[in-house]
Amino acid sequence: GSGRKCRVSAIAAGGYGLAASATGAPIDAPEDAFILSDSRYGGAIRANVLPNSKRAQMKTANKCYLAKPADRDPDWYVVDATDQVLGRLAVRIATVLMGKHKPTFTPHVDMGDHVIVLNAHKIRVTGKKDEEIVYQRYSRYPSGLRETTLAQQRNRHPERILQEAVRRMLPKNKLAVNMLKKLKLYNGTEHHHQAQQPIPLPN
Repeated sequence: GSGRKCRVSAIAAGGYGLAASATGAPIDAPEDAFILSDSRYGGAIRANVLPNSKRAQMKTANKCYLAKPADRDPDWYVVDATDQVLGRLAVRIATVLMGKHKPTFTPHVDMGDHVIVLNAHKIRVTGKKDEEIVYQRYSRYPSGLRETTLAQQRNRHPERILQEAVRRMLPKNKLAVNMLKKLKLYNGTEHHHQAQQPIPLPN
């Protein structure tokens, strides 16, 4: 690399070698060796000698399964939100929507499943969060800031409480848009997804 001649102090068979001097004899390395030199250490050159056969083996040693969009086969789950804590239920739902409960999880592919939530209006929170949690929105006009407490949201749109909690746990990218569409929220005990034969949401 640097054009200097150096002497290799030790070369193990199929391993690494170190060059200590910048004024010694040329590197005595195997013909199929790959040499990297570095002259940052006061003129001394450090060389790593690695046979090409070993490098080819390293390239194929680590293989990780990456799913493709055609590999998706989503399942359907159903859960009753009656008297369940908001955050604890939201993290279970977000995990299933992202597909992290599957061994085929791939970050850049939506491998998640569908989740049906019944009695979404009966979700509960602990402590004084009914007044402490505040949802903000802005109309982009002067003095357009609007604030809504969780108690007010429970009276207006109770299903949005769980929806917003799950949305904030999803990735901040375009995949989250499709993931959130797979969340079906109902304020009652009935839903129209019987044809999908949903199973209970895993713990």
